[in-house]
Amino acid sequence: MTPNRPRRSRHLARRAAACFLALGFVASVALSAAGPAPSGSGSKKPPVDPAVRAVLERMEQAQSQVTSFKAKVTETRRLAVLEKPEVLRGEFSFESPGKMRWDYREPEQRTYVLAEGHVIGWIPSQNRVEKMDVQRREARLRRMFAIGQGADALLKDFAVTLAAASAVPQADELVLVPESRRMRKRVSEIRMWVDRGNNLPKQIKLVTGEGDSVEFALSSVQVNPKLAADAFTVTIPKGAKEVRGISGLSIFGNAAEETEAAEDRM
Repeated sequence: MTPNRPRRSRHLARRAAACFLALGFVASVALSAAGPAPSGSGSKKPPVDPAVRAVLERMEQAQSQVTSFKAKVTETRRLAVLEKPEVLRGEFSFESPGKMRWDYREPEQRTYVLAEGHVIGWIPSQNRVEKMDVQRREARLRRMFAIGQGADALLKDFAVTLAAASAVPQADELVLVPESRRMRKRVSEIRMWVDRGNNLPKQIKLVTGEGDSVEFALSSVQVNPKLAADAFTVTIPKGAKEVRGISGLSIFGNAAEETEAAEDRM
């Protein structure tokens, strides 16, 4: 019996949801200026390994100097519903305090921009524009993906260890496991390879609660480049099909369902 392709497509979108666009939220650990450590946390966690704290503090110091960022990215998705890993290639740009842009070139051209609490996506091959308000979800995502937190705040939300042998040359490998059981249902583990040269993450791997994973490898990194004035805007072509929600982003709650409902009404 031939499987129902639309159903399989929607299922694939949902499985990819916890991974899709994670680059912006995870990579921003290296890009967002670290906030002050919370006071009076009253934590009873065991003492932090000095080696772990040293790496985190180096990264915190480096990220505090970053106002903009640009890099080529290779994204590898390993999902249970895929027979083999899916590899995407493109470019990622960031501007403080939280503007992000993804330009995928392979295997399909797609552009996504996050600015002022909204995500706008443009998929030329489908003549499709996707829009979503994420203001209410940003705080949750930042905690889930360890964004913009100082070393102490990060250690409060995650159990952090240092791998004995790094899988990436010239980098320290940090292993972050969410302390919250609720958070672990979405993200079970984050592995971050911090470059010993610029003290920013050069490779990041996220494992979802379902066991799927997405890995990002950054290259041709530019720190504090001058970005174009319109770098975080998307020009919507006349006559484009517009939908509410970003396909494959159930990490934002019911985004996938909203998108499908919008498509069904058209």
